[in-house]
Order: sequence, then C-alpha cells, then structure tokens
Amino acid sequence: MKPDGSVAFFDKQFQQQVRDLDFKLNPFELVALPYLEGRVLDFGCGMENLAMAAAQRGCSVVELDASPAAIGHLLRLKPRWIHTPRSDSNPIGQC
Repeated sequence: MKPDGSVAFFDKQFQQQVRDLDFKLNPFELVALPYLEGRVLDFGCGMENLAMAAAQRGCSVVELDASPAAIGHLLRLKPRWIHTPRSDSNPIGQC
C-alpha cells in the first residue's frame, strides 16, 4: 500500500530532520507541553520530540506514526520498546 500524500509529505520532512539532527520542539509543541500530564497519546509522533519532552515531565506516553522515516528513527533509538504491527506493507509504530 502506497502512503497517502500527507504521510509522504511528513516522511520527507522527517528524513530531513534526521539528516540535520533537528529534534527541537516546534511552536505548537512548545505551547502544548505545559498542559500535558498523566497518560498522553502522541498520535503522529514523528521524531518523538513532544513525546520525549512529555515523558521527561513525568507523563506516560504512547506514540503512533505512519511515517516509515519516523518509525525507523524510533527503532534506532529504542528498538526493544517498539511494537510494529504491519497492515499490508505499512509499518505503524507504538512504543
């Protein structure tokens, strides 16, 4: 199954972030972070910038993404914590 346009767009962006080692929080994440507490679902976690920041503040975080670049990045960071069920040929990661 070929990724849709939005997955392809973000996948390209995430590939660039990995090349540039650019893992800082974006403006939306900076605004949202102070309001996160308890259990957090980061749906579309991307490079997991927000998830990591939330976890550092004591949140329990579940991360999901459809981007192969994002899942590859997560697998390199913490492979034993990642569960990647497969639907067709698209990985979806959860850690």
